[in-house]
Amino acid sequence: MTTKPIKSESELIEILQGGIIRSEKQGVKILAGHLPLIYMDECPGKRYAELGVNRWGKFSTYSFELGCRLARDAIDRGKKTGLMVIVDDL
Repeated sequence: MTTKPIKSESELIEILQGGIIRSEKQGVKILAGHLPLIYMDECPGKRYAELGVNRWGKFSTYSFELGCRLARDAIDRGKKTGLMVIVDDL
């Protein structure tokens, strides 16, 4: 395997899809996103959390959407597929 810079989104997708296709495993797990969890205090005793998908710019939603596209492709190719998402508890 040679190491070279990836110059476009289409090249990245092609590399990742190739890895999924070549895998002899029946199932694949795809890391799809890195999202911040933000705690909100509405009033005393009313605390809740929500995903701050725009907190870090476009990266969070982009990486999640890319992972979902790869998962859809893997499912269409007969692979059992799961998504893993990193959620930061800020």
